[in-house]
Amino acid sequence: MTVYRLLFSDLITRLGWRVLALVSLMTLIGLSEGTTIVLLLPLLNRIGVASAATQGLAIETMNKGLRLIGATTPAEILVVIVALAAVQTALFIALSWWNAKLARLYQGQRQSELFRAFVRARWSFVVNRKVGDLTNVIVTECDRLGIAFNILLAMISTSVVILIYFFLSMVVAWQVTLSLVGFASLSGLAMVRIYRMSYAAGQALHPLNAGLQSMLGEQLAAVKIIKATDGEGRAEDRVNSLVRRLEKANVFVSFLPAMVRGLLEFLAFVGLALIFVLGSKGMGVALGNVFVVLALFARLFPRITTLQANLHYLNGHVHAIDAISQLQSEAEAEAERQDNATDTLKIKLPTSLVVQNLEVKFGERKVLDRVSVTMAIPGMLAIVGGSGAGK
Repeated sequence: MTVYRLLFSDLITRLGWRVLALVSLMTLIGLSEGTTIVLLLPLLNRIGVASAATQGLAIETMNKGLRLIGATTPAEILVVIVALAAVQTALFIALSWWNAKLARLYQGQRQSELFRAFVRARWSFVVNRKVGDLTNVIVTECDRLGIAFNILLAMISTSVVILIYFFLSMVVAWQVTLSLVGFASLSGLAMVRIYRMSYAAGQALHPLNAGLQSMLGEQLAAVKIIKATDGEGRAEDRVNSLVRRLEKANVFVSFLPAMVRGLLEFLAFVGLALIFVLGSKGMGVALGNVFVVLALFARLFPRITTLQANLHYLNGHVHAIDAISQLQSEAEAEAERQDNATDTLKIKLPTSLVVQNLEVKFGERKVLDRVSVTMAIPGMLAIVGGSGAGK
């Protein structure tokens, strides 16, 4: 769980007030979406579908609000529902755009900071590491971090909506709601082993990506030697071996979320069918209330399955924050001392290059004997002589 805390604290530190704004927007979207579904209850009443005689404070407040704006007929209530749905859609589009913008901003910041840390580190830090390791962190791992950022925001958004739907469902029919929540919890617990598998698979991606980039850099840099020694086949075998290992790891990371989502959607369908049959008869809940709760959970269960799937997707990418932070910390610890003086360094440039009484010997043979010369800077000096004269 350390990598999750590291990622979340990094988001809080870098985004600041934007996190609160994002959560507020997510809450507003969840409320507008849930309200449009709960408004089906007064609409069902108007068209003759039975509901509970006592609806509770929240539903009574909603009915008063409808009367206040003059929406009493089924058509008028339907207009209110459509208007709220339109507002919810517009907010969702705005949230999606903002998420994408912040994710790219966050990823770009980390890439710039890494490059800055690497170029300001001591020479020993650079030469003791493969170039592929450094470029892999800046390119591949930062790309995985951007994906993890998007997934985490999606999970926060989904969690906010789930909580809102839960409270709205409790108001409408708490017996049916608790039954569905219990069923969903059991389904989630059944996926714990798969969660551990996806976490381990995601952890293995960083060294494989770094190894591939390092090997590609080495092989391409030595391509002349490889060709001269007839080593193309050996080079291909080394690269292909690593590519196949990376391929298996990526397939596993991509497959697990899809498998979890499929299993949970099947279980959700079974659960909804059972509750629909048992809700009005076994629990004594009015049919209209059961219908509204099922409508809420029909929207909610896909979100729960998406939340589970996103958790497995996050397992495949969240380890990037650990690799990035570790290498950046090592580079910053090896940083060269920077002179923070604001004054421009002034150096008096020489105006000439002066050589006095220069002597050069090769063994006993003297080739230059007390040569003195003065050359202007900037300037040009030509040394002319025949081939083999000793220029």
